Amino acid sequence: MLFKIYSLIPKNLRSKIIFILILVIMSIVFELFSLALIIPLMSSIFGLETSLTNTNSQYPFLNDLNNFFGLNNINILLVILFLSGIILKNIILMASYKNLYSMKFLIEKELSSKLLLNYISSPYSFFMKRNTSNLLHNVTQEIWKFCDVVAGCFYLIAEIIIFLGIVSILFIVNTKVTSLIIIILGIFGYFFLKFYKKKLETLGDEKVLYESLRIKQLGDIFGGVKDILMKNNQNYMLEIFKKNYDRIIKPTVYLNVLRAIPRVWVEVSFISLISIFLIYILTTGLNITLLIPQIIFFTVCLIRLFPSITKILFNFQLISFSSSTINLVNKETQIKIDKQYIMSEKEDNKILGFNDSIEVRDLSFEYIKNKKILDNINIRIKKNQMIAITGKSGSGKSTLLNILLGLINDYNGEIYIDKNLLSEKSEYLFNWKKKIGYIPQSIFIYDDTLRRNIAFGVHDEDINENLIDKSISMSKVDEFLHNMQHSKETNLGEGGIKLSGGQIQRVGIARALYSDPDVLILDEPTSALNSKIEKEIFTILKDLKKTVIIVTHNKENMDICDEVYEIIDGKIHKK
Repeated sequence: MLFKIYSLIPKNLRSKIIFILILVIMSIVFELFSLALIIPLMSSIFGLETSLTNTNSQYPFLNDLNNFFGLNNINILLVILFLSGIILKNIILMASYKNLYSMKFLIEKELSSKLLLNYISSPYSFFMKRNTSNLLHNVTQEIWKFCDVVAGCFYLIAEIIIFLGIVSILFIVNTKVTSLIIIILGIFGYFFLKFYKKKLETLGDEKVLYESLRIKQLGDIFGGVKDILMKNNQNYMLEIFKKNYDRIIKPTVYLNVLRAIPRVWVEVSFISLISIFLIYILTTGLNITLLIPQIIFFTVCLIRLFPSITKILFNFQLISFSSSTINLVNKETQIKIDKQYIMSEKEDNKILGFNDSIEVRDLSFEYIKNKKILDNINIRIKKNQMIAITGKSGSGKSTLLNILLGLINDYNGEIYIDKNLLSEKSEYLFNWKKKIGYIPQSIFIYDDTLRRNIAFGVHDEDINENLIDKSISMSKVDEFLHNMQHSKETNLGEGGIKLSGGQIQRVGIARALYSDPDVLILDEPTSALNSKIEKEIFTILKDLKKTVIIVTHNKENMDICDEVYEIIDGKIHKK
């Protein structure tokens, strides 16, 4: 699992791991150095050594340091060294924390960006199979939890090093007592991890599932708030939300209880060990005065080991509990990016000409095996021609448009632009998409200004105001623009809440016209407009001298088009 976690960390951030580990190890060295000074310091303070010479003979390095600093009192030297070790340890530790948190948030940014790029660079069919609320949950919550696991791994490694260092010193001081401590702690630790590991993994799976469902429910609630208000079923939606929340509470409560158990267990174990040690001293009649330095040393070390063991067990729990998150992030980052969706203009060196026609040959498509929604479609659309596609709901009209848009590629048949074949691996596909202006049936309005909604995806400094004005005029947006408080800089609100349905449709048309495309593909874009505006827009589309492919059911609109095709039972017929 640790290797999988490491493999998910972006390569450009892995060098930081070594640096942070070096800082952690340095802080641990200074801490162990301070702990090692406790016995000589206590021995000297309690007068268990009668002279400086005896102390120096037992700890010869102190003599050189004492002479170097010109001190005459070994106690002062020991206190200075002890205090210096603690101060240096904490300074370095704070530096390691700063770098760790910095790296954690950089990992979060990189992985969130990678997941988002993977998703938005996937074929349209990917989104037809996945729930967008789950994708949102993965990009935010799951990445956030994964980064907590990364930090937990650092804490785990640091505390294990501290544990091994302190235990090594304890072995040097008293092998028998230390062996007893390790055996007892080891037995309890083994059974604790063995017993709870599987349970934690199961709880982690449940939490990921129900948290994802909670995000989905919230998306459904806010997306359908108009229906909820009209039907007055707020209590029903709240009941469903609470019911799913109850499922999240169970694994979360259990996890928090499990987190508290190591602290309780370690505390009881340590108090028991100290009690056994004291009983041993009292029953054997040992001279406790001579053992005071060791007793103090063991007590300090055990007090220091107490949080280390607690953190070790906690972070083992965290990794086990987060195994579902780790596996999910690993799986989602493996999604292959489709370069046709992210190819930059510099990489696009295969210019596609469009001077003659779009030709669809023997095109068939099925969502479900052996159930063709489009069956052997053949159609030729001449340049600057305006054609209408009609048919019953579910007949395959939108599917045909999605194929022409290059959003669906797993079809049978061929599509030619002039004499150039389009396919999923075609060098021309990216350039073809740049030639298309698309107006969907349901237009999404961003919570931003009218100007930025029309020039969607263009940086402010690159927006062409002439094209903005031209597209506003052509789409009849100018008819309601004068009513907007800040004209083109008016914020349209979330989902275009400040606009009527017809106004939203016209903003969508303006967006498609902004890029001055060669081909316009429209999926019932005027369905929310009144007949007068609808007729005006169709007339404008006809006068644009562009190739226009439009899905419509309106007989008057069809009359404006050059040709009309109807899809019936997967077949296309010219009317």
